[in-house]
Amino acid sequence: MKITLNKMVLILAIFMFGFISCEDDDKDKDSSDDTLYVKFENYNESEYTITGIQLLNMGVAGTYEEPVGEFGENVLTDGQIIAPGEHAFFTLDIPSSHYAYYRLTVDDGNGTQIVLHEQLDYTESYDGTITHWGGGDRTVQVTIKTDILTGLIWIQSWSDWVGIE
Repeated sequence: MKITLNKMVLILAIFMFGFISCEDDDKDKDSSDDTLYVKFENYNESEYTITGIQLLNMGVAGTYEEPVGEFGENVLTDGQIIAPGEHAFFTLDIPSSHYAYYRLTVDDGNGTQIVLHEQLDYTESYDGTITHWGGGDRTVQVTIKTDILTGLIWIQSWSDWVGIE
């Protein structure tokens, strides 16, 4: 089979058009992958109500870098709280395959707001992570307790997985 120069140029043009079209589709998809829908749950066994969640975007998941920048504003808005056994839904600006640290503020049961990382002798610079991979929605779950040895309010456990449960 003999391919003429004209046929070769036509085949190449069709191939390039298809490739460019795919790139444009990926750009559109990437822009929608910059947000993550989150269900944030305060586990039943928690002793405190969450009144604040602040985020610091960190970069590509699986890499560790020293935090750069500042934690943002509270993502819980309009007086929203998350009592033990309850959850809240919100959308975050975390690009696909990236992660963010979060810090929590809780009500101590007497109306006093405690920012966990600001407690004297609290050693964590963040309370957990939220990762945007495997899908466009995520469930995050925390258990907040008082440490019986130190008396500090701390995150006893946390988890983060793809999907909404």
